[in-house]
Amino acid sequence: MAEQCLAEAQEVTLNRARLKGHTATIMAGIALDERDRFRAAKKHILQMDKALVEDIWAYLDFKIFFYDAYALWANGEDLFKKEECANAIKCTPTSTFDLILHHLSSSHMFLSSIPPPPAPCDILSGAHKR
Repeated sequence: MAEQCLAEAQEVTLNRARLKGHTATIMAGIALDERDRFRAAKKHILQMDKALVEDIWAYLDFKIFFYDAYALWANGEDLFKKEECANAIKCTPTSTFDLILHHLSSSHMFLSSIPPPPAPCDILSGAHKR
């Protein structure tokens, strides 16, 4: 649970970056760091009884998908500013769709049976590193 607490505390960093007007690339990097923190928290509860951690599991899954979507959105914003519209369009709708799909399905079951969405942008492959 320490990983989850750290991830929750670090969410403030992304909000401050947004409020201070930092670049979309920086916000995408922070979002991916957050995603990784929530993913690590999820790994810690994998060995627990699913009946006991079902709600936490769904919450962590939601956070993982949320920060994936946020990173895709931020990367799309950056690409629009660089006038790389085709690549930006690949990122932005995907992030919204994935977030909605996950939110609808996570309230009733574990998502381990749903394959992850394809990565339409370099942002998820690690090409964004700060």
